[in-house]
Amino acid sequence: AEGIPYTVPARVDSSTVSQADADAKAQARLSSEGQAYANANGICRYYNTAQTDTFQRNNCEPGGTGSRIPYTVIARRDSSSVSQADADAIARARLLVEGQARANAIGICTYYNVTQSGTFTKQYCGPGGVGSSLDYTVAAGRFSSTISQSDADAQARAALQTEGQAYVNTNGTCIYPIRPMAAGTSATYLLFGSNQLTLTAGAGVALTFLSNGSVTGEGSEVALTASLATGYGFEGWSNGTAILSTAQAYTTRIKGAVSLTAATYLVPYTLTVNTGTGTTTVTKHYRDIITYTANPPRGQQLSHWTTEGITIPNAVSGTFSMPARNVTLTAHFKPATLTVSNIEPVDYNAGVYTPTPEVKDGTAVLTKDVDYTLSYANNINAGTATITVTGINDYANSTVQTPTFTISPIRVTLTGISPQSKVYDGTTAAPYSGTPVLSGVIGSDDVRIGNFTSAFDSKDRGTPPVRFTVTLIGAQKDNYWINPLVVHGVAITPA
Repeated sequence: AEGIPYTVPARVDSSTVSQADADAKAQARLSSEGQAYANANGICRYYNTAQTDTFQRNNCEPGGTGSRIPYTVIARRDSSSVSQADADAIARARLLVEGQARANAIGICTYYNVTQSGTFTKQYCGPGGVGSSLDYTVAAGRFSSTISQSDADAQARAALQTEGQAYVNTNGTCIYPIRPMAAGTSATYLLFGSNQLTLTAGAGVALTFLSNGSVTGEGSEVALTASLATGYGFEGWSNGTAILSTAQAYTTRIKGAVSLTAATYLVPYTLTVNTGTGTTTVTKHYRDIITYTANPPRGQQLSHWTTEGITIPNAVSGTFSMPARNVTLTAHFKPATLTVSNIEPVDYNAGVYTPTPEVKDGTAVLTKDVDYTLSYANNINAGTATITVTGINDYANSTVQTPTFTISPIRVTLTGISPQSKVYDGTTAAPYSGTPVLSGVIGSDDVRIGNFTSAFDSKDRGTPPVRFTVTLIGAQKDNYWINPLVVHGVAITPA
């Protein structure tokens, strides 16, 4: 509490004893009345206790982390006439403002690196070697800076370059590529140090060493793969004295000079053929040229082939390249289709025409009455005659063409008449002398003159042609034909 002044005025108290007694009375009054006056009129004042806390700087650039700074408001720095708690609250408010300001003024901003990653290639491989690549990462927060974020990241990048290269140099591998090799070739590869590998691909075999055939690191292992061409089998990897492995994928350890041969063999395949004269089975190899010919029994021809393992044209004979599998060919047959030669047209002669065509089975000429018979229809009169070819014996079920041939009508002529001149009469009628007769009719054929006309081509005077026109009648008339008889030099004179 704050002190309150109080005064006992002079001459309030008196004494008959002495001045000191009078002053003692006044002092007694002062003590009694002064305290009562202070208690009635004085003020209570409260002072803060010490207030302490830690504050983190909060005005760093993006990415920065502020340091923590302690700050104290000393005891009795602030007061209150209300209460002790109010005095402490005033001091606490001061602490928050002044403490954060102090931290922002003298605190340190720390920046931590973000993750830095890169890919590095192994160095210092031997001649022909290619270093492998590995990823390396500097973790976030490993490096710090009180300068800036970029400075922290720069420290991490510097470490990435140094440590990343060292890491791949230690843990990476050196790859010594082995290129694919053609069939029947050899190659020697200088690997690392004095180590070398001589490889030989089996003759006549498409053998490939794949990309994983390589020497890795500074060790001495080589992974090889033999890729066989179609139709070849793998005997194994040989070192010249023994087969080391029969697996196409093989890993060998190289120390000094090593020689390996990929030994192979032609895979045998079975060819079974039935061409019509029995079944034969032979051994063939991939890409062998196979010739086949069907041998149909007499009176039959190839119908089709049934096959397993290959497809071939439906031809009597052919060739194919043997595939890398077993093959079966079986010929199937059907009755032969016979061909008949063409027959030239003939002229009507009132007789029976029985020409003998040539009948063939393919290119083979067949024999009449042994392999086939002939019969005829419409083979006397003019028109189209038909020959029926019927297979017999081995050809009893054969399919045969039905040939035809032509019997042509023959020409007859008109004789026995002569045209006569006339005086102009305004018509085309032409006079004549004699009796018209048909010339060229064979034997007793019933062919006669039907309609007969005689006319000039013009009614005018002069010498127009005279035309005798005849139609034929009779039972055999269709076996003959006749043209008009035209006569020149006959005159129509003026009237």
